[in-house]
Amino acid sequence: MKTVKTYCALLGVAAVMASSNLFAGINYGDTGSITITGTDAPGGGGPMIAATSDLGTFITFCLEVNEHYTGATIYTINSGAIDGGLSGQTSPNFDPISIGTAYLYSQFSAGTLGAVSGYTTATEIATGVQQAIWYLEGEVGTENGFNYGVRNGYVDLAIAGLGLSTDSDVEADANGYGTVVVLNLTDANGGLHQDVLAVVPEPSTMVAGALLLLPFGMSTLRILRKKQIS
Repeated sequence: MKTVKTYCALLGVAAVMASSNLFAGINYGDTGSITITGTDAPGGGGPMIAATSDLGTFITFCLEVNEHYTGATIYTINSGAIDGGLSGQTSPNFDPISIGTAYLYSQFSAGTLGAVSGYTTATEIATGVQQAIWYLEGEVGTENGFNYGVRNGYVDLAIAGLGLSTDSDVEADANGYGTVVVLNLTDANGGLHQDVLAVVPEPSTMVAGALLLLPFGMSTLRILRKKQIS
């Protein structure tokens, strides 16, 4: 076994998205401090709770299967993961999120994403969203008996909600869709590069996001375990 650098990319929702200015006072490249706690979710992914210095507190999901949160404390706002996971990278050292991922996360963070077939309870819905995000990011595989990327009803929901027709369409790069961003994470020394899904909510979505915390129960939250990959 050997410990490797791990990554976790958080999606974030902002009020307005532009190429370099998300909304007043929030820009790509901005940094802040972050602490992540979460439930003991299947497969080690989301939902997780991200508490940040400048972006508030919100529910987040993991973008890359083989990139795990290991205690990073600094985030940088971006539009994709650094050093993409199982699906590789569309450009050197960078993997932009898909439009399907951006759609599902924006709907979830706003509290408007409901149940689909096979995912009805709060925990099942969160698991289904995480599995759909991994599928849309090309993170498909099985570890310890858990299926990561799963083509489930949330993928169909994203296709329908975006007015698309195929999986290829919904897996295309988000290109600044809606209000979703990514947080690239590092430790205080710039090491342990990580990426996790993160929300940068406007006031209305802050309220919805806070309500989403209730089904999981704050007493169940814990620091995600450090992992090793052979």
